[in-house]
Amino acid sequence: MDYLDLKVSLLLEQIADGYGSTLRSSSMPTSIEEGGLAFKTAEGVVIASRIPKEFVPYTIRQVVNLLGKSGFIDTETIQPVGSTLYLSKDTLGDLDLLVRPEKPFDNVEDFKNTIYDWIYLEGLPIRDLAEKGRDFLFDMFSFLFPIIDTSNQLTGQKVQVDLILAENDTMYVWRYHWYESPKDSAWKGAARNILIGVIASAQGYSWTKSGLYQHVKRQDVWGMSEEKEFITADTTEAVRLVFGETDIGVTESVETMMQWVSKQEGIKSKVTSDFNRIVAGYEAEGREMRNKPEEIK
Repeated sequence: MDYLDLKVSLLLEQIADGYGSTLRSSSMPTSIEEGGLAFKTAEGVVIASRIPKEFVPYTIRQVVNLLGKSGFIDTETIQPVGSTLYLSKDTLGDLDLLVRPEKPFDNVEDFKNTIYDWIYLEGLPIRDLAEKGRDFLFDMFSFLFPIIDTSNQLTGQKVQVDLILAENDTMYVWRYHWYESPKDSAWKGAARNILIGVIASAQGYSWTKSGLYQHVKRQDVWGMSEEKEFITADTTEAVRLVFGETDIGVTESVETMMQWVSKQEGIKSKVTSDFNRIVAGYEAEGREMRNKPEEIK
């Protein structure tokens, strides 16, 4: 299948779905949910399909071919992350791909707008999840892409692709680490990131998708306020500041971090209780946080 065949087929599929390929996503009825649910019809029907894991390599190959046409993305460094990397389920709700540019951008917003506009002009339904106030999703957006089977043929279904953007080499490493999800951990990557954040917060820092920040108290005419001041996006330096370690492996999983926490008498109780409370809140909302049942003691 060549690029032109794929593009024409995609446009025909969009017409059959009842919406024009020239409409920007903000004009389309959508949901801001993740996990393959970012595109819905006006009646609330999910447009994207789950993709069988055996189709994932063939579909990603065509996604890479598409992105290579832009001239802006370093296709040699396109990196599947999370369940897309490990193919840990029989079917996946979406495909998560970390990408960086051929040449560094000054900031992620410029990189995002450049790629977003290019994909939009190619006729793919595209959605910036941050449009609905999800500021922490500023570094990613979603688009629909045809599912390709093991014979390299169109299946007639589409999968949601989430592009995670890194504007330079430093942020590529930082975001790869952020989205890293250990295959054998009892906890999902989201729980791991919650624990990193709880540990950092207990020591006056914020560990975010865009780097490490320090909580700084400032006095002004209105009184005392707390602000976040950027410290670094270098993973090695961040681990040294927060964990006092030189090996980033300490943050590999919930299990490795709790081994570290167990030796920190000053923060152990607060970190453990805060982590369990936050996880319980997400689970009450129906968000999966565990690969298998386990509670932090």
